[in-house]
Amino acid sequence: MAKTRKVSHAHQLVAQVARECANELYEAMMHDNAIRAAWVKRCGDGCSEPARRARFEAEYWPRCIGVARATLARLCANPTIAPERKEEIMEALVLDGTLMRGRREPQEVLSETTSH
Repeated sequence: MAKTRKVSHAHQLVAQVARECANELYEAMMHDNAIRAAWVKRCGDGCSEPARRARFEAEYWPRCIGVARATLARLCANPTIAPERKEEIMEALVLDGTLMRGRREPQEVLSETTSH
């Protein structure tokens, strides 16, 4: 039986920030020895640290989309962010908002090519 590939609908900028959030989450969670041991066991003893981190990011970044959107929205309220950057962020959030149906029915990341 072929394994179905799951990918979430998200604007490229939101997806990038969600991946960064997943990496931060990995960093925070791996300080707990029980969680770390369980993740190492799940990945297999022969799996390297970078491979475990990459696997965590790939699996959990879609769950970080909400946090990514909130992070980007908060950046727009930051007076030190350049107006051009704020416009870019707002455009990404608006376009990302149109992909909500896709989050209920995951298919692919906007602007990201996939190879088969």
